[in-house]
Amino acid sequence: MKKFILFLFLVTSFSIHNAHAQNIEDEFVDPTLEIGTPLSEPAPPGFKSSTDVSSETLPGETPLELNPTGEINPQPTVSTETEFQAQPIAVDENQMGGNGDIVVEQQTDLTQSYKQRRGRHGVLFSINYEKFFPVDYFSQYRDVYIEDLLGDTESLDLIGAEIGYKLNFKLGSLAILGNYAQGSKSKSNYTDGTTTRERNLAVSRYGLSANFALDNVMQEPWVVPYGQAGIHQFQVVEDDLAQDAAKETTTQFAFNYRIGLLFQLNWIEKSIDPNTQYEGLRSSGLQNTFIDVYAMTHLASNETYDPADPNSEGDPDMSTGMEFGVGLKMEF
Repeated sequence: MKKFILFLFLVTSFSIHNAHAQNIEDEFVDPTLEIGTPLSEPAPPGFKSSTDVSSETLPGETPLELNPTGEINPQPTVSTETEFQAQPIAVDENQMGGNGDIVVEQQTDLTQSYKQRRGRHGVLFSINYEKFFPVDYFSQYRDVYIEDLLGDTESLDLIGAEIGYKLNFKLGSLAILGNYAQGSKSKSNYTDGTTTRERNLAVSRYGLSANFALDNVMQEPWVVPYGQAGIHQFQVVEDDLAQDAAKETTTQFAFNYRIGLLFQLNWIEKSIDPNTQYEGLRSSGLQNTFIDVYAMTHLASNETYDPADPNSEGDPDMSTGMEFGVGLKMEF
């Protein structure tokens, strides 16, 4: 009887122990978790999960992809957003533009000939000296012609300037020029040995001209023929110094014509020191310097007064023959 009771006690104790151990295991094991399943909770601050590390790239870099074998792809993809497109012509050399493009300037070779280096547009400036003699001018006092007023061989010396825009093309150029010139002459005459007549004639001319020049036929414009036509106005002031009186008039517009030759002076400067010419080209854009030799004629306005009629109205006759002039012309 005692042995049977001892056997039941041992069996009961073993069963209770197994049940207690199973309850402890069930209490600490989450049946929803599977072996090998990653935790769904976010990583603590300061730590990155494996997925974050594998997908992270630095700014401006292209992400690297992993192949199934775990090897890094040796040929990363190049992004087209960071490519630069070079412009053929720009303002500054190797300067980054605001749109991400590389700006490159094409420099002009200053050692090239004029035909090769000249651009589409230019500027002309000249200073001129010319003779002016209005052969049919009759005094505004209506008493003498120009021969008696100044002498039949006395011309007015006009000093003037021209400036304008120049358009270059295949064989030559066209230019629009504004011009201004002025000059004066005084003469004292004696009539019958008793009356003194002293006059001063002052002339100012301003106008606009169109010029055509054959300056692109040769590699260098050693000699350039040209033709020019324009319109002008005269402001004429005649002083009677003995009587302390003056008469002044401004004529209507009239036409003028001019032909000439330009002789290039660059070869002189280049033969002395080529660097001087190149420096002028680089600093100021001075392309050419010429001596300008020309002949010019002026037509009278449409309305001139009649020397035989003291009461007639109009302009004095300012027409001339072919008068010669010379100038220094610069092309930029």
